[in-house]
Amino acid sequence: MSILHQPPGDGSVFDVCVIGSGPAGLAVALACEAGNLSTLILESGGMKQRGVASSLPPIRVLNRSVHAALDIATREGFGGTSRAWGGLCVPLDPIDFEARDWVPHSGWPITYPELARWYPEAAGFLDSGRKDLLADGGESSLADEETVTQNGYYARKASLAQVYGARVRHSKHLVLCLHSTVTGMDCDATGERISSLTVRGRDGSEKHVRARRYVLACGGLRSTALLLQLGRDRCACFPAETPLGRYYMGHLAGEIATVVFPDPMRAAEYLYKSDERGFIFQKRIKLADSVQRTSRILNTDFMLRLPPLADGRHGSPALSLLQLLALIPGLGGIAQSNRLSRTLDGRDPISASAHLRNLAVSPLTTANDLAALLRHVPTRNLPLLSFNRSGRYSLRYHAEQIPNPDSRVSLRDAADETSFPGLEVDFRYSDDDALSVIRSHELLDQALRRDRLGYLEYRHPPDQRFSAVLAQASDGYHQVGTTRMGSSPRLGVVDRDCRVYGMDNLYLASSSVFPTTGSANPTFPTVALALRLADHLASIH
Repeated sequence: MSILHQPPGDGSVFDVCVIGSGPAGLAVALACEAGNLSTLILESGGMKQRGVASSLPPIRVLNRSVHAALDIATREGFGGTSRAWGGLCVPLDPIDFEARDWVPHSGWPITYPELARWYPEAAGFLDSGRKDLLADGGESSLADEETVTQNGYYARKASLAQVYGARVRHSKHLVLCLHSTVTGMDCDATGERISSLTVRGRDGSEKHVRARRYVLACGGLRSTALLLQLGRDRCACFPAETPLGRYYMGHLAGEIATVVFPDPMRAAEYLYKSDERGFIFQKRIKLADSVQRTSRILNTDFMLRLPPLADGRHGSPALSLLQLLALIPGLGGIAQSNRLSRTLDGRDPISASAHLRNLAVSPLTTANDLAALLRHVPTRNLPLLSFNRSGRYSLRYHAEQIPNPDSRVSLRDAADETSFPGLEVDFRYSDDDALSVIRSHELLDQALRRDRLGYLEYRHPPDQRFSAVLAQASDGYHQVGTTRMGSSPRLGVVDRDCRVYGMDNLYLASSSVFPTTGSANPTFPTVALALRLADHLASIH
């Protein structure tokens, strides 16, 4: 059909209306379109990307030290946050779906196989590599039964606007409306169905848009805000004890240790690799489900990263060259990548003599190492990583967060009668989140030593590690939990089909429906869940 730059005004009734054009929204919309359902996408931004939407209600973050600024964490425009996404695709694990007695409020109303069956299609949609390797890292030199490995694949093109722009433009069953901001949802007389959406164009005029079914896919916080507004305006929609807006989660990520491989070559399998089709992946180390149960810890992934550049013990002439150049006034800009700039900020400077010794290896070795390190900087948002002859690497962790009902978002009062309410974010980590990270490191260190593969060197004494984990804990990119899936309206906002409890025709496609975060970055499983939702919508059409 067409791409419009304002809400439709011809009175059309679509089979499905999707609010948002990010990864989840596009996955639902394009799958519905492939099933010959007339589909409308409402996008508040335009074809070009901007930061936080000026056309949307403001979001106030109470504790900015643990939550990213919204102009960084969100994107307005066609493709949504995929334009800023690194492209990493990692599945949720079977244990993530279980009701674990050591993880309060855990357990999904669907099983792992019910979502995993959509992993291959999600990998195809995101163009993220071999579909049969997403859930298993294969053989590993770390043979300890208490650890497993998992491959994290990277999409070839992270921006879905680039991947699917032409398909949307030429679709026969799809209409994309840009600069179209949903300001409210209108119920019918029963209060159990959405009859229309109130949509504001960029000129400030409002129109009513109608569809048989509606899907909120405008990000975790924005989707939650629309539901909170609906609940306030039509309070009969949700029970008094609804978890809507509560259990706001993300992940804990950071580095508190260096992993040392006495045989440097044994680290090679944990660096970036390319498969036979050219897809880039990295092997991640995890603690086995059985260890998580017996040790009562949360799910955590470990990945290798560059060692601190200031520490010349890494033995890399390329890293030493970058570190020394960065110390020269006016040359710090050599690092065109923000990721490299952060790595250059070594917190434990060591004498320049160690770096000079590294550079003395040979000019050819320095040049080759530097080329390998910077190969992907201009074109990809990959964390920087390359082989070093010392076998020393930063150990990056990406850890699950415990569901906490006091970590929440709520509506703020509108400034006046003509505006709609904003959102207030009270995002919280708990002590148990940090303690699990520390215990997971201890267990991994034991496994590395048992297999004589390596060991950890901590960057802080034992009594400072807890504070170090919490000091690095910050999210806001992974907006999980505020519309959680549950087996009843008391336990969840949506049911197993992502339908909002109390509403016959309103659904969500967002990581905000996850009851727990797992250790996976949420984009890949969110797309899998969106494709599952599209299949459900087609089955009931």
